[in-house]
Amino acid sequence: MRPSPARLVLVALVAAGPVAAGPGCATIFSGTRQRVTFRSTPPARVFVDGREVGTTELSVPIPRQPGAHVRFHAEGHADATVVLHGHPNPVTLLNLPLFLLGILPGIVGFAVDLITGAFWDLSPDDVFVTLDPPRGAPR
Repeated sequence: MRPSPARLVLVALVAAGPVAAGPGCATIFSGTRQRVTFRSTPPARVFVDGREVGTTELSVPIPRQPGAHVRFHAEGHADATVVLHGHPNPVTLLNLPLFLLGILPGIVGFAVDLITGAFWDLSPDDVFVTLDPPRGAPR
């Protein structure tokens, strides 16, 4: 018995779906920015890579690029700096089967995720700092 043309089309679509949707899985599902929350005592202005993003407490989307420097500044207090680290985004693993098979969409998918930054999950994604009081002030 021969399979019907409709069944053949359905099988082809199911088989081609992962190949067509594979490239840049983390870019598609996680995006190129990640929401990070910044809190401090006392309230402070927050700068990410030198650009002011607001005053604590705030939650802002920032590019998924590891090594971002976050500086907290409150008048009369010592600044505090935190570096955001990157860990591979688990969603990127959706590219892995195609990549291991040497199929172009898998290779392209990893490249797209790396170039856009979606390959990374930033940590910490909830940053809290206590700024030191002014010198000579009681603690």
